[in-house]
This record gives sequence, C-alpha cells and structure tokens, in this order.
Amino acid sequence: FQPSEILKLSFILYLSAWLSARTKRKTQRNSVPSKHEGTRFLRNELLLPFIIILTVLVLGLYLQKDLTTLILVIFIGLAVYFFGPTAWWHMAVVAILCVVLFSVFIATEPYRLERIKTYLNPQADPLGRGYQMKQSAIAIGSGKLFGINNGLGLGMSRQKFGLLPESQTDSIFAIIEEEIGFVGCLVLLSLFLLFCWKGFSIAANFHHDFRGFAAFGISFWIAFQALLNIAGVVGLIPLGGVPLPFFSFGGSHIIAEIMACGILLN
Repeated sequence: FQPSEILKLSFILYLSAWLSARTKRKTQRNSVPSKHEGTRFLRNELLLPFIIILTVLVLGLYLQKDLTTLILVIFIGLAVYFFGPTAWWHMAVVAILCVVLFSVFIATEPYRLERIKTYLNPQADPLGRGYQMKQSAIAIGSGKLFGINNGLGLGMSRQKFGLLPESQTDSIFAIIEEEIGFVGCLVLLSLFLLFCWKGFSIAANFHHDFRGFAAFGISFWIAFQALLNIAGVVGLIPLGGVPLPFFSFGGSHIIAEIMACGILLN
C-alpha cells in the first residue's frame, strides 16, 4: 500500500474545497471587490496558507525519499491553486521557493545528483547506472513503426523477460512501444490528451467552484503523471519513480486513479 497515491487524490479534494470556500466567502463579503482589495485578499488569505499546506506535504514526502512524487504533488497543488482567482506574481514567489527547495533536496542526497549525471551521460556507465536507460532505448527502437518488425508485436516483447528493469511498472511504456510501435504509442498519447481535454472541459463549466477545482486537479494529475513517466522512459528527463496511469502494475495507484475517474464522471 502506497499512502502517497491516496495523498494525490485527497490533496486535490482538500485543496479544491479550501480554495472554493475562500473564494465564495470573499464573494459574499464583497460582491464587487476592487482590484486593490482583491490583490490584498489573495496575498493575505491565500498565498501564505497555501505555502504552509504545501510545506507540510513536502516534509512528509521528503521523509519517504521520493523526490519524483514530491515534484508531482507540488505541481498538482500549483495547478489547482492557479486555476482559481490568484495573482500571477504568486507564481514567481512559489517558483523561487521551489527552485531553492529542489536544490537543497538534490544536494542532501548524493544518489539524486548521480541520477542527473546519468541522465546527462548514460553511456558513461552502460552496465551500471545507465543500464535501465540503455535497455529502454533498445525496447523503444525495436518497436519501430508498428511493433511488428523482427517478429515482434502485441505480447511479443523481448525486453520484458529480465532485460529491462521494472518493465511491468515504471518502464512499461518502453514495452508498449516495443510491442505496438510508434503509431500505437501515438494512439496511446492521444487517449491521454483526450482524457485531459475532456477533464478540462468539465472544469471550465464550474470555474471557481469546488467541482471545477476538483475536475481540473484530477485531469492535470493524470495527464502530468503520464507525461513524467513517458518523458523519463524516453530519456527527455531523468528517470523517476511514478507509474504510468492505468497501465503500470500495482494496486494503490490504480485504485486512486479509478476513484478519481469516478468523481470526474460524476
């Protein structure tokens, strides 16, 4: 059981309820607030409490030594926060804090710095730290256009039989690419984009309402987690530890994602 998977959904629901309540209370207090009053409200009643809430979550995830999930939760929180009536200069404040925070996290754990070095030069240690990236590249290249080259096809991957580490979880996209090829993966990416677009369309109907915040947060979470996973597997960013939504083996994340989809459909 991974508590961080349930945290993603519960954090979205909590933050949505908190932001919608604050926004509604401000609207009832002054139905036509001036620009100056609105800015002061956002500064005094939103930004500082939001940073405090985020700090509590960051400390909890830091103790788990899971930087990728920590980054994902921070981006989910920022997405939901900036979906509301917040001033854009808040983004600069939060961005500076995040850069400082990530720098500290990387500096305090040597293996995180080594992971970045491996990302920048995976050929420096192809049988050690760069092994997973190398095997992912082989799987992706083997799929070619339709995944049927050299006797491969759906269910016929070679890399998943002990060659590619975590082939059933973090690296499953490489196996999908090997079996259904580039065209098949384009279809898969299109489905994630369709999910994101439909979720954002739902959120647009309930702007500054709990339903809008929750729908936007859930849609962003699924889409951004898929992006992090796929980008890590294909070598665009350092490899992380987040599963591919709906596809990676595991119970906790599947349960959380299906619960989120039920809320979104409702």
